[in-house]
Amino acid sequence: SIGAWEELQPGEERTFEFVITWYFPNRVKAWIEFDEDYEKFQRGEYGTVRNYYATKFTDAWDVAKYVYHNKERLESDSRKFADAMFHKTTLPYYVIDALTANITNLRSNLCFRLEDGTFAGFEGIRDYIGCGYGSVPHVWNYAQTVAFLFPDLEKTMRNVEFLRETDETGCMSTRMFSVFDQERYAMVPACDGELGSVVR
Repeated sequence: SIGAWEELQPGEERTFEFVITWYFPNRVKAWIEFDEDYEKFQRGEYGTVRNYYATKFTDAWDVAKYVYHNKERLESDSRKFADAMFHKTTLPYYVIDALTANITNLRSNLCFRLEDGTFAGFEGIRDYIGCGYGSVPHVWNYAQTVAFLFPDLEKTMRNVEFLRETDETGCMSTRMFSVFDQERYAMVPACDGELGSVVR
């Protein structure tokens, strides 16, 4: 439990601030989608790989200190973003609704960033595991949020697609298994994914 103690005089006020953080430096070194994958994970058959934020922070206390010392800037930037999105726009409400419904994916379990900075993600998520593994280009080509808000992250996906997942014949894998050093995905490539990567 968390507690804070302060002795107050009648009518006196105090503000108590709590910073709740977490720190999970490692993740499973595999795409976990099917029940059999989850069972392998539970048996410890997969290794681990570090999350990117583990290169920036040492533990949850370190994260809490960062949040506490930067809270004014973090809150200000968040409010500016929300203000620009909802109040200082001429876009119609249905466009704003579509934008905000999709942007939340970036802060969900759908996406992750590995220790080397590579951004990756599933097609969707279920209650406790991903759904549609491998940062599939034929799905992620339709997502524009990362490219516009975090272009450097988007570039890491192109690097994986072209430098690690395209073979000597020019065939791009449908699913990006190389991020976990897994064997190349052998299914027939999805042309809309390959061509979309070329366009992007």
